[in-house]
Amino acid sequence: MARNLPGPAIQTERHRLLLAGESIEYTLKRSARRKSIGLRIDRHGLSVAAPLRASLSSIHDILGQHAAWISAKLASRPTEPDAEPLGDGSVLRLLGQPLQLVLMPAAKIRISMQENQLWLSLPHPHDRQQIAHALERWLRQQARSHFLARLQALAPLMHTQPAKLLLSGARTRWGSCNSKGEIRLNWRLVQAPAHLIDYVIIHELAHLHEMNHSPRFWAHVAKLYPDYRAARAELRQNGGDYHLI
Repeated sequence: MARNLPGPAIQTERHRLLLAGESIEYTLKRSARRKSIGLRIDRHGLSVAAPLRASLSSIHDILGQHAAWISAKLASRPTEPDAEPLGDGSVLRLLGQPLQLVLMPAAKIRISMQENQLWLSLPHPHDRQQIAHALERWLRQQARSHFLARLQALAPLMHTQPAKLLLSGARTRWGSCNSKGEIRLNWRLVQAPAHLIDYVIIHELAHLHEMNHSPRFWAHVAKLYPDYRAARAELRQNGGDYHLI
């Protein structure tokens, strides 16, 4: 006699929801073993774990309650593509402008820009690790210079002053701010267009007023960057382009 086989332990669905004025797509994973609704954000986006019988309206209520947190986490989430090895002809970016990498053999490591090309001379032009290290050092230099200049320009307009600028290599966020007034900015961000860099800097400067993502925090951001939602969406969509190194 045939037996009734149990259904799948986890049911996976895709849904879309208008959250804080922005259309958000998320993965819903239902399980009979779940007793509560849990949220997770990683490089793939937002996923929700919920009990099998939880209604979609109750799930959306939870998402609405955490809308500010979700939006902030999605905006600071770099999406990492399947990276291809860096080599001659690879394309990097500086302030949004594409630069084609040109590798040349040389006794010492040197980098120079010529129009839309980035010339990298190094002892071992086929050593991917050496290429990555050289490019990271160069991008860090560009990042510190540009970030400092923009902080000096934007901080007075935000009526605040960070205690220190630090460069971060985090894979999960573009910037952060702590209670000491220290601002950390991901050096990879220097590859983004200037307006997105300004958005991240303004975002972190606003944290010197509000260490949260409350309506008062976003009001500080909106004073200097009223179209911050569009910047958040653009950074989330294109952020993977800045993670080749």
